[in-house]
Amino acid sequence: SPDGRFLAVSAAPGPVEWWAVIGPARWDAKNDPWAGLASPDAEKAFAAVGTFRNNPAEAIPLLKARVTVPPTPAADQVAAWVKDLDSPGFREREQATKDLAAAGEAVVGALRDALPRASAEARERLSALIAKAEARSPEKLRLIRACEALEGMGTPAAQELLATWAKGTPGTTLTREAAGSLERLKRRP
Repeated sequence: SPDGRFLAVSAAPGPVEWWAVIGPARWDAKNDPWAGLASPDAEKAFAAVGTFRNNPAEAIPLLKARVTVPPTPAADQVAAWVKDLDSPGFREREQATKDLAAAGEAVVGALRDALPRASAEARERLSALIAKAEARSPEKLRLIRACEALEGMGTPAAQELLATWAKGTPGTTLTREAAGSLERLKRRP
């Protein structure tokens, strides 16, 4: 079905079978659906998404409380950190690396822009920072699946939360996934 809640299956000459594909109907906190969203086990993750989708009254407040749009560092601060990657002092280079790593996905564009003109050591640090920021992590899986669950709910409250998340730093997982979910919801009949 367009909302992803049901699947119709048929093979000639048999009948059409109608399957519900959204997971458990009841909120079961002991199975910790929050942890399930980050699970590498697809079965657990699917069950968690289904639990969230079927229980918007419990899921939306939990997602509001636990998922926040990360702040975007100021461009001049990012530029200063990138410049410090070429600092003569080891401590300054290490601190800049730590600060850029903490900013994560939000600074990947600036890191890519700095690569061509960076020294060999700075280029190595920049490349490592980019790889780390772009790596698929359990937290990124959780954000993707949280957006999937809200999209599946499709309620006004779910759309409102997705809209809040979509206003984050462009290019980050949360912003990109929330915006994609909103676009698909607009096309849903």
